[in-house]
Amino acid sequence: MAEALLKYYLALEYGELPLEVKSAGISAVEGMEATTETRRVLQQEKGIDVSDHRSREITCELVSAANLIVVMTERHKNNLLRKYPEAGGKIRLLKEFKKAPETGSPIRDVEDPFGQDLQKYRQTLEEISGYIENMVLDLENILPENFK
Repeated sequence: MAEALLKYYLALEYGELPLEVKSAGISAVEGMEATTETRRVLQQEKGIDVSDHRSREITCELVSAANLIVVMTERHKNNLLRKYPEAGGKIRLLKEFKKAPETGSPIRDVEDPFGQDLQKYRQTLEEISGYIENMVLDLENILPENFK
């Protein structure tokens, strides 16, 4: 969902993709389609077709090639830091991309909606969208080499 949304918001902001966007999971089963709920919510809410999406597991090559690695949870971040300590400077939590300090509890994880109902997928889409919109607006500062 996050990969598709990032591509969507980059295209809205720039008209084309100014950088390559890839998605990979820590425990992903290689080659799996997006869930029915993910496909449905992205299509209905944003007009995004992810029928060609296939999952992949993160690799050393992907980590080395990445300029920025955005993760959904602290656990993901910690797992990557243990496995790829050299990538520490480029790993960020999605929820770090916010316009103003949040009030209330400092929950920094995006909950995975897998196995839950369509409403939870819609809530996750809305949550992720806000942070990704903020990230896109700040990418020229984060990755200036990609916007020359």
